[in-house]
Amino acid sequence: MSDLSNTQFFQVEPGPQISAKDILEIVYKALKEKGYKLLLKLMPLIPDTIHAEAVVQIGDPAQNIVAYSEEHPVDLIIIGNRGLSGLKKILLGSVSNYVLLRSHVPILIMK
Repeated sequence: MSDLSNTQFFQVEPGPQISAKDILEIVYKALKEKGYKLLLKLMPLIPDTIHAEAVVQIGDPAQNIVAYSEEHPVDLIIIGNRGLSGLKKILLGSVSNYVLLRSHVPILIMK
């Protein structure tokens, strides 16, 4: 039998219950804050002659980009291309390809 003389026992009282929805809201809020901080660091790199907004959304990136461009006055979407090929592209899809096929706004795809 092991020696328990140095063992400390604690009684933990149950705390307030938190739902999965509340946890998701907390996580989403933290992610959005982190996203805004990152975007705000990059905004000074954009020339003053170009109007740009820092927008952070949670969800499917491709669908969010297309929906945002339909709901706001957008002149151009600039989007990156990771260069997926073969099976990865088929399984993971391509955000830039989705936006290219579904957006009514001109798109510049950067490689």
